[in-house]
Amino acid sequence: MTIEYPLYALLLLLPLALWVGWQLKMRVQQRIQQALGGLLAARGDLHKKRERWSMLLLLAALVMLVVALAGPVSGMRQTKVLTQQLDIVLILDISRSMQVRDVLPNRLERAKSFAETLVQTLNSEQVGLVLMAGNGYPHLPLTRDMAAVQTAIRSASPELAPTQGTAIGQAMAMAVKRFSTQRQAARVVILISDGETHDADAAAQVRAAARQGITLFGVGVGTLRGGHIPVLIADREDIQRDERGEPVKSRLEEERLQELAKLGGGRYFRLSANGETRLAGQIRDAMASLVKTKRFSKGYEVRGRYFQYALALALVLLAGSMILQRDETSA
Repeated sequence: MTIEYPLYALLLLLPLALWVGWQLKMRVQQRIQQALGGLLAARGDLHKKRERWSMLLLLAALVMLVVALAGPVSGMRQTKVLTQQLDIVLILDISRSMQVRDVLPNRLERAKSFAETLVQTLNSEQVGLVLMAGNGYPHLPLTRDMAAVQTAIRSASPELAPTQGTAIGQAMAMAVKRFSTQRQAARVVILISDGETHDADAAAQVRAAARQGITLFGVGVGTLRGGHIPVLIADREDIQRDERGEPVKSRLEEERLQELAKLGGGRYFRLSANGETRLAGQIRDAMASLVKTKRFSKGYEVRGRYFQYALALALVLLAGSMILQRDETSA
C-alpha cells in the first residue's frame, strides 16, 4: 500500500494546527473556571468531555479526508509509456457542395461526424484544423486538447467561409504552415472533401508538401451519382442552377482525390455508410506506420485505489462530531 499524490500529505498540518489551537483554548477556559471557583466544576467537566470527543472526531475526519486526497493505492508500479511523435492537420471542406444530401444527413455533417470519430481514436498526437472553401482558413493550431479539436469541428459550417469554392491548393499551403519545423515528428494532412475543385495549384502544393516530408491522406465524402446543391432563395429552399437555369449537380470527384493522395505519398479512402469507426482505425494504422520518432515517458500502473473508504470513514467521523456538538449546544 502506498499513496499516489504524496504532496497532499502536507495538508495534515491543518488538523495539527487545529489541535494546537484547541489545546490553547482549553487551557484558557481551565484558568477561567479555576478563577470562578468550583461551583460549575461538575457541569464544566461534562461539557469538556463532549467537546474533547467532538474535537477528536473532527480531527480524525480531517485526517481521513487528507488520506482520501492523497490517494491510497496498491500495486502501483512505474512503467514506460510509448509516445508517438505525430502531428496531424485536418482539412475540412465546408464549401456549398458539401451541403448535398447524396449521403445523409448531408456531406458536411457526415464529414464532421467522421472527423470527430477519428479524433477520438488518437492519443498523444497533436491535431490542428484548417477549413476550406474558396480559400483556406486556419481554424485551430496544433494542440493535444482533443475536446477543443472536437468543438472546432462541430462549429464548422459554410457560413465561416466568406468566399465559396474549393481551393485545395491554398488549404494545403495553409495546413503546411501549421506544422512546426522544430519538432521531430511525422507530419500528416488529412483532406476530407468531395474533391470538387478547379484549383490548378492543388497538385503543385501537394508535391511541395511531400518534398518536406508531409504525407497527404484523402477522404472522399459523397457518391459518384451525386446530387443537387441546396440553396436558400427568399427564405425558401431551392437548388443551385447555372447561367442557363439548369440544375447544377455535384458528384464525388474520386479520381482527383486519389491522384492527390498518391502525389502526397499517402492513401485515399472513401467514407461509406456506417463505416466511420472502421475507416478511422484504418487511417490511424496507416499514420502509425509513418512514425519514425518514438519516445518513452514515465507512467504508473495502478491495480487498486482505496480513497473511497477513507472518504466514507471521514464522513462517519464528521457526522459523529456534529452529533456531539449538537448535544453539547442543547445541553
